[in-house]
Amino acid sequence: MYDLDSDGAIAIAAGIPTYLAIFGRDMQAASRQASLLSMDPVRGCLNVLTKLAAVERNDWRDAQPGRIPHEIHTDPVSILNYRPKGLYYGSVSSSFLFPLLVYELWLWTGSLESIGPYVDTAIRALKWADTYSLDSTGFYRYQTRSEQGEENQAWKDSGDAIVYPDGTQVSTPIGTCECRR
Repeated sequence: MYDLDSDGAIAIAAGIPTYLAIFGRDMQAASRQASLLSMDPVRGCLNVLTKLAAVERNDWRDAQPGRIPHEIHTDPVSILNYRPKGLYYGSVSSSFLFPLLVYELWLWTGSLESIGPYVDTAIRALKWADTYSLDSTGFYRYQTRSEQGEENQAWKDSGDAIVYPDGTQVSTPIGTCECRR
């Protein structure tokens, strides 16, 4: 997204051809995959997400301090705040991936100076996870607080994605893990 590119860094968007938007986890995954060729997408991603990390609680947007954005839309309905997607935080994976992407930048560059601007945000993302998501069983669980929020906030985020083996829906709060059979 040209309007978010800065200092040679590239901000990767998703959604084409239907729309153009920032998706936190997709941006991080694509940046990590591109890191073999260039650190510019990694820096661009970290720049954007650092600027937009939540600093206060906002249930409409499923935001809590330290949480990394899930999606950012610029359509009129979002901008006018008729839905929370103008800046929505309802994803567990965005916050969990952020510290890993900072680590990836350090692995490729070996430079503490390159990761310096992102370390505090990474630590706040980890604190968010332990404060707002970790439960007494040791699982990280999620639950939307927004009346228009995403019910499923893991990688599979469609409304009917998280089910029991018999096909019935899992009720919130949900703690997802994946395994192969």
